[in-house]
Amino acid sequence: MGRTDDERLTPIPLPMLPPEQEDYLIHAYRGEQLVILSRACIEACGEERAARILSRAAREAGGRMGGRLREEEDGVEDLISLRSILAHCIEPYQNASELSKSAKAIEVEVSECPFSGSPPHVCGQIENYFDGLVRSFDRGFSFSYSKKMPEGSPKCCWCLKADSSGGASPAVAIDPFKRLAMRYAEGEMDEKEYRARLSVLKELHSPH
Repeated sequence: MGRTDDERLTPIPLPMLPPEQEDYLIHAYRGEQLVILSRACIEACGEERAARILSRAAREAGGRMGGRLREEEDGVEDLISLRSILAHCIEPYQNASELSKSAKAIEVEVSECPFSGSPPHVCGQIENYFDGLVRSFDRGFSFSYSKKMPEGSPKCCWCLKADSSGGASPAVAIDPFKRLAMRYAEGEMDEKEYRARLSVLKELHSPH
């Protein structure tokens, strides 16, 4: 005797997972999505161009998230308050502990992460994402990895830094040509956009 429609559509109950394990698996799944996206982009564009495209996209996405967080948070003026925001964004799925903490730099060591088995370029995208996020609060802040498990280190280590003034450094203090080159090197634009902007800068700074 066949089953009725109601019987066939009855959902099968799934075992409940502890919240922390469920959150870990969700981020691991997102890590796999990043791997698939990265490989597809590398196959389509080549490794060098794909790295620029993915880095720029990750940095822009982090900047957008930072913009939303700025609307929810009161003034963030130092590393300590920014560190607490990152704790909610990045650490729920990491086993992390602080190595050092000061007004100029906070270093965090990670012994467990769902992205540990991913290709190194996935960590690069995560690094660009959070660097874009922290810079959206203040261009004088930066986020970077000094050690990465996918590159063979037993643990990851990331650092949140402020420039020597403890906050934003005025854009005018940096040579515009160097700043443009830095943005290109960090993947914020492709070669075509870089050369177009460079041409404009040369025109603006040429003697009349």
